[in-house]
Parts: sequence; structure tokens; C-alpha cells
Amino acid sequence: MNAIIALCHFCEVHGPGAIFCTQTLRETNIQQLDISFNIDRKGCSACNSIGNNVGLVSRDPESNANFVSSQIPIVVRGTPVKGNCLVSNLKKFLPEAMYKLVRVHAETYTSANEFRIINLKQEAIAPHSSSSIMRVDLVDDQNKDTVAVCAWEGELPNKLPSLLQKIVKAIDEELFNDHALDKHLRVLVEEWKNKVVCIRKVSSNQDVAKIKKIMGVQPQDQVLINYWYNHL
Repeated sequence: MNAIIALCHFCEVHGPGAIFCTQTLRETNIQQLDISFNIDRKGCSACNSIGNNVGLVSRDPESNANFVSSQIPIVVRGTPVKGNCLVSNLKKFLPEAMYKLVRVHAETYTSANEFRIINLKQEAIAPHSSSSIMRVDLVDDQNKDTVAVCAWEGELPNKLPSLLQKIVKAIDEELFNDHALDKHLRVLVEEWKNKVVCIRKVSSNQDVAKIKKIMGVQPQDQVLINYWYNHL
């Protein structure tokens, strides 16, 4: 069977991470894989002690197994059209400045420290769902219709952020066609992006509280404000 062995460490600044991984690929044509070791990894010198561009492909003739080693696991590259469509639509809920957090088509799974939305081929190695990872599998049912199977171990807040409430209301609006809905979503996202930008311009906590009140920012919006604040 295929397996992955990883050498990991815990950085006091950046948390846990893999320093080096070796993946076994049996009955795989290594020539058909798109393998790249030139990946820009974030972190300190300890997190990248092996180096960003270091990789090794070896072969055991007795077991007919290939071994791919690098700082992250390697998976097979594909063209997941349905996944691309879903991820492209999810990007519409983010400001353009945060598109850098989306990987529309990933050749390998990369940690959430680099991307927040990652599109992987169904055959690729993917992490299990957890409180910090939502996994969405696009599968075909008996009628060949695509079904999104979502798995997440976390819990939604009692009251959703105002932006999400408006997005849900807009999607449910029957009078909106696709073009009108797309334009309306862009307006909503741009509105909240500008609110975050305004908050970043204010220095004192007292002034921040005042400007939040002026812009109608509610307590349930703080999670979104904090997240966008750190990535815009």
C-alpha cells in the first residue's frame, strides 16, 4: 500500500510543521506525475531547515516502488473541473486582495498556513475534517448528479456575521438572476472590505469602538473583521 512518513517539529513561533516527508508510490508511473519541489514555504530557518527546493525521487527495483521525498507530500496532478467551479464561486465571497489565500488547482496539499481554500483532485491525499478544516467532497449520486458532501467538526456561532446573513438572503432572493446576484455579492463584499480598511486606519481602541458603531458593526461581526483585518 502507499504510505507517507514525515519528520516533524514544533516551532515556538509558527507551531507544528513537517520538515521532510517521504511518500511511497506503488504501481505508479512516476514519469506521468507533475512533481515540483520549488515551493515558497513560510516560516523561520528551523521550519525550512531542509530547504524549500530540496527534493528526491528514488526507486526500489525489488518492490517496484517509487519514493518521493520533499518538505511536503506529493500527490497526482489532475484537472478537477467541478472543484475549480466550486472554488471559483467561493472566491466571490472574498475581497480580491484575499484571493491569494485560494488555491484553485493544487498539485499537492499545502498547510492552512499558506492557503485557506484548496482544490484537490478526488484521488489526491487530503486531510480528514476537523474543527479547523472543512472538507468538501464532490461526488456523483445514482442519477449522475454532483453532490457536495461536507464534513466539519466545528460549530457555527449562535448568530452569523451580518455579511453572511445578507449573502444567504441574496442567494434565496428569487428575483435575482445569476448576473444580478453576482453584482450584488460583489457590492456586499466590497462594503465590508471598506469597513475593515477604515478600522485599520484608526489607532486608538476608543476610536475603533466609535467607528464600528458608526458603520453598524455588531458583536457577531468581530470574527469576520479580525480575519479580514489580518489578511487584507
